[in-house]
Amino acid sequence: MLSRIGSPAYMDQRISDNDPYDMTVDIYAFGLIIFCIYKGKGLYDECQNIQILKKQKSNIYKDYDQKMEELTEDLPYTIKNIIKNCLQLNYISRYSAREISRMM
Repeated sequence: MLSRIGSPAYMDQRISDNDPYDMTVDIYAFGLIIFCIYKGKGLYDECQNIQILKKQKSNIYKDYDQKMEELTEDLPYTIKNIIKNCLQLNYISRYSAREISRMM
């Protein structure tokens, strides 16, 4: 893919890094959208676009698993599981669209 257009609040870090990417960037964005629907706010609502990119690049979520657990603790188990998997930092481990549709 060649396009590098989108809102940093919904973009996988690989896009801003100009790394090659595939459909897993859309899976990441889907996880952020589902998070917004269930929580009523975005994961990066407190940040401006440039701050979001800096957070992603600095790997601010060194305690990522714990942070995701805290952010999703009040969600239904299946939704929590989908969000956490879609937002995995290791994009290779993210669910496919088919796997997500089976869970829903």
